[in-house]
Amino acid sequence: MVGGYVRKSKAKGSSNVSYSVTCATCDEVNILSHREVGGLTLPLLHSSHLYRVHDVHRTSITATLLSHMFSQSQGRAVKQQLRFYSSANMSVNLEGNIFVTGTNRGIGLELVKQLAEKTGKEAHIYACCREPEGTSAEALRGLATQYPGKITIIRLDMSDEDSILTAVQAVSEQIQTAGLNLLINNAAINKPDSLAQLSATGKKDMMEVYETNVAGPFLLAKLFHTLLQTAAEGHTSEGDKMSCRRAAIINISTIISSIEKCPETFAQAKMYPYRTSKAALNMLTRCQAEDFKIQNILVTAIHPGWVRTDMGGEQAPLITQDSVHGMLNVISSLSNKDSGMLLDWQGEKIPW
Repeated sequence: MVGGYVRKSKAKGSSNVSYSVTCATCDEVNILSHREVGGLTLPLLHSSHLYRVHDVHRTSITATLLSHMFSQSQGRAVKQQLRFYSSANMSVNLEGNIFVTGTNRGIGLELVKQLAEKTGKEAHIYACCREPEGTSAEALRGLATQYPGKITIIRLDMSDEDSILTAVQAVSEQIQTAGLNLLINNAAINKPDSLAQLSATGKKDMMEVYETNVAGPFLLAKLFHTLLQTAAEGHTSEGDKMSCRRAAIINISTIISSIEKCPETFAQAKMYPYRTSKAALNMLTRCQAEDFKIQNILVTAIHPGWVRTDMGGEQAPLITQDSVHGMLNVISSLSNKDSGMLLDWQGEKIPW
């Protein structure tokens, strides 16, 4: 973490507000207009505000601007913490066979991209989507071409049990005795739409969302359990130490699944089907963590942040590159103490 200061100022006789970001290490100053900072008053789903800006070196940073900043007197410096994400080529401590769902766009696509970039030659990524030959998977096919021999695209519909069985069989035939090291359940849906009120939400919406967001990950973990166990047994020298290099399941969850935090987050995103399905996914995570710990298989749920995707919307402050960068750093560092937990993309624990 790098300390810094954010100063809010307003020129006399002008309605324009600007923000200067000063690096506490090199004292470089960058002046940002309100438009460049973007949406400083947008309410987020947690108590602090995250914003993506660029310093004078064009290094990507995310600044946590505490809400009390806006009540400070004009010109008073407020100390902040700035997290740098300049190491685009930084490797991650992951290896072996990695299976990722929902990879044709958004977070899933970025997961495949960064995993391909940052893992070694021994890693192989099985990237899943519903229509591998469709126009929606064009970017994914481009990645497979860019990294020949490292990415295999698998057809998978998380709401279709036959599709899940076929995908598992196809991957099992390729992996054989090597085992599956990491399963990332990223695919998820929300219905009827992100802003739907209770009156617009029906039983069908609830059931379809639950089928994809909970039953799908349940079946994948069940069917891949033997391969995960094989991978875990291949690291016997590590004793009972768990890690995502060894054997792990990562369930992509959300902060709005937290029952404790519901009073804070409900007004901004009611989303009955999505919220309840992700709360169920959290319980699935906890159950699997208890069930699989004797085999040294780690199971953790991760909130990726409020990300600018089709579901997150354009108003979201976090871009997929930064979210995935953070998640992969967290995933690389997980150990026994993190199994059965709900963490955010920066590794902070979220209450159930």
